[in-house]
Amino acid sequence: MARVLVADDDPKVLDVVSTFLKAAGHEVLVAPDGAQDCAVLDRGGIDVLITDLNMPVLDGFGVKAHLATLPRPVPAIIVSGTWTADEKKKATTMGFERMYEKPADLRQLALDVATLAPKRS
Repeated sequence: MARVLVADDDPKVLDVVSTFLKAAGHEVLVAPDGAQDCAVLDRGGIDVLITDLNMPVLDGFGVKAHLATLPRPVPAIIVSGTWTADEKKKATTMGFERMYEKPADLRQLALDVATLAPKRS
């Protein structure tokens, strides 16, 4: 399965999403803000990123911009409690593979993680 990084400033969201993904067989790391999200990404080994849009220090768009500096591409999913039309357009333009509105459908999220993760031989 995949090594997934989940970033959200809401500890309850981190707990629910990480518990569900672990039960689906994924290895899950968590980060409570965008800066810590980037620090984990810099260490490498992440197969899929799930990031909240609105977080302290650095938002989900800033995290996605940081992904471009990494030597290996990491597929990214973004979630938000509220979306404006401009934010949806920006998320699409920035290349997020999937967008979810909170509360996300956890089964679909787990399927997307499995689909987006690089296949290991």
